[in-house]
Amino acid sequence: MPYRTKRWAGYALTIILIFGCFGAFRVSYSNFIGDHCPKLFSIPACYIVLISYASMALAVFLNLKGSRRTMVFMAGWLVATLIALYASVTEYSSGGGVCPSSTFDSLEGLTLNVTLPLCYASLAILVVVLMLFRIVGRKKTMPHTY
Repeated sequence: MPYRTKRWAGYALTIILIFGCFGAFRVSYSNFIGDHCPKLFSIPACYIVLISYASMALAVFLNLKGSRRTMVFMAGWLVATLIALYASVTEYSSGGGVCPSSTFDSLEGLTLNVTLPLCYASLAILVVVLMLFRIVGRKKTMPHTY
């Protein structure tokens, strides 16, 4: 794969992981102040997802070598993906109300009344993150290591 493609994939991966960590933090904070987040073994799932996104980001940002980097990344990715997949299936089969949601009322003058369960968004983001991680490959192609 061309170096330029790997470099842009590295930029995209970095941006998406920062976005994912920020989103997971916002949902965790909302849960902390009283909003709704489903529990997994009596721990709010949003806290576990935040730790998972953080481990993926750390694997990408820290100077971990080869298999350690992949192992830390994949551990976070697998936990977050299993939670997002389970929550998405439960959300769909129960008709809603399981996952925290984000509502879009308007977009540049258009009137929208769309509610997006965040477990669907997280699942989509995690699929893209895995694809980008596979494209980027080795640590030396990450944009912030130049």
